[in-house]
Amino acid sequence: MLGISRWEEKFSYKTVERFFDEKIDWLKLSWAFIKSEIGEEVILVADETTVSKSGKSTFGIDHFYSGVTHSVIKSISLLGLRIL
Repeated sequence: MLGISRWEEKFSYKTVERFFDEKIDWLKLSWAFIKSEIGEEVILVADETTVSKSGKSTFGIDHFYSGVTHSVIKSISLLGLRIL
């Protein structure tokens, strides 16, 4: 934070420190931004995919269904969310 306050002419180090010390509810902030840009009516889209893995040390590795191979394979599962 000292590096940030060096480049800022208006605010002191303490002001910058207090700003970054404040807890921010990012979900509430994001939803307020979405409502202001899109409106109240939104569509949430989810897409799940699997990536095959052969190692033993990869976090989250398990057996998941793969639509490509139409079988259960050793893989990790990823979920993507999008607001339309």
